[in-house]
Amino acid sequence: MMEETKNVIYMSLDLLNSISKTADAKSNFINIDEKTLKKVRGELFDLLKERSHTPEEIKVIPKTPNFTKKSINKKLEIIGLLPSILIDKEKFRENGDIAKLAEESLNLEIPFWKKRSRNEIIGTLITMIAKKEEKDLDLFFEAWKDFTQKESTQIEKWENMSTNEDKNIKKPDFVDVWLEFFNHYKEQ
Repeated sequence: MMEETKNVIYMSLDLLNSISKTADAKSNFINIDEKTLKKVRGELFDLLKERSHTPEEIKVIPKTPNFTKKSINKKLEIIGLLPSILIDKEKFRENGDIAKLAEESLNLEIPFWKKRSRNEIIGTLITMIAKKEEKDLDLFFEAWKDFTQKESTQIEKWENMSTNEDKNIKKPDFVDVWLEFFNHYKEQ
């Protein structure tokens, strides 16, 4: 998928979010079916996750010393995976969790994240990742791959944790589990 196409999809998501907010604030102005809106958003995110790169598309990409087929795949994989993970409100309970992940593991500061919707934050983050150099994403990519692909992954451990109501022990935040793993990974 071309970068311009992705940007149009993210703009569409932002526009849908704005229309939804307007409909909520002024119900007599616009009527929005929330089920349909949710389906459309999901389909747009599905489009972003698709890997529909034909050999012809890959051939069009200019070959420079810093831009290899392998680096294209890493960046595309990150861009394809992150939105579906970041939109999960069980893993990322607050928008600040997304900003925290961006800052502490990708060295990206999302401007004005406190005033943005979740979709805007995700769109901004993905756009910033798309502009990053391949070498700047290597550590994150390799750590994320280890984090998600081991037989007994950190994610499974996190998902299997339950809140212990008797002892006031809470399930740790997903972002904190990831950042702890990431920091240990960096030290190796």
